[in-house]
Amino acid sequence: MQKNPHNIETRQKLLSLTHSIGSSEGSQKMGTLGSWKYDEQAIREALSKFIILDELPFKLVEGIGFIYFMSIVCPRFGILSCWMVQRDCYELYWREKTNLKNLLKATCQRVCLTTDTWTSIQNINYMCLIVHWIDID
Repeated sequence: MQKNPHNIETRQKLLSLTHSIGSSEGSQKMGTLGSWKYDEQAIREALSKFIILDELPFKLVEGIGFIYFMSIVCPRFGILSCWMVQRDCYELYWREKTNLKNLLKATCQRVCLTTDTWTSIQNINYMCLIVHWIDID
């Protein structure tokens, strides 16, 4: 028996059950059965999206709790520095920006930007940006 089964370099995919969000009816949860393979690049991209969507600091990845969590969830994944995570988020931003530009160039779609500013009772300034998607319809 091997001491660390996670060290095996295999090209086989593993089965994984993905639970559907919001599909818990009583005690039964719905989900889909699929395959999973260790992909460090996919994990790094998911980490970047996690940090961007939840507006978390880059330094999160250097915290003791996150390092412990990742050692349990995926021991093969090497913990990144906050500078590497920042670079990954920046690359994701440029990739998404390029995709959006290409989409707008390829079709007859436009966007209309509207801004609004106001000051709260605590004298804090706010600005709101509203984007209206204008397509052929």
